[in-house]
Amino acid sequence: MSLEREVTASSRCLPVREQTAVLGGVLWLCQHSDLHLNIPVGLLVNRVAASIELNQFRYFEDDNGVPVGFCNWAYLSDELLQEALAGEFLFKTDYWRSGENLFFPEMLAPFGHLRRIVRDIRENIVPRNQRGWSVRGQILAGDEDKPVRVHRFRNN
Repeated sequence: MSLEREVTASSRCLPVREQTAVLGGVLWLCQHSDLHLNIPVGLLVNRVAASIELNQFRYFEDDNGVPVGFCNWAYLSDELLQEALAGEFLFKTDYWRSGENLFFPEMLAPFGHLRRIVRDIRENIVPRNQRGWSVRGQILAGDEDKPVRVHRFRNN
């Protein structure tokens, strides 16, 4: 699969029809991601919908229009970034543009396109010499606590 077609962020507000198409594609991607498969729909909407409305996302499809990846970002205040990096974090609408810290709540690439998506983020989203942050959960059996791995990257 290639990443030939992208639905990208812009300054314009997406029509509702396009927003729902992207949201549906994200839900479909979650169904193919072990990490996202059992996330409650309300939590997923909390972590995705506002970013689509604010055009703070990248959505990737293959040549046939099949979704292959999605990522979104928020500009968090210092305080909210620390909360987000600690793990479970619920977004409020005003959090998405509350500061200057670039945080990526979701990176979905269940078919192996993550390296291409990260390269696209570095080339097109993260300004030079700025840091970006993300958190990756882990899938554990039983009732164990889910540790998170914090990823920090800098675009040079």
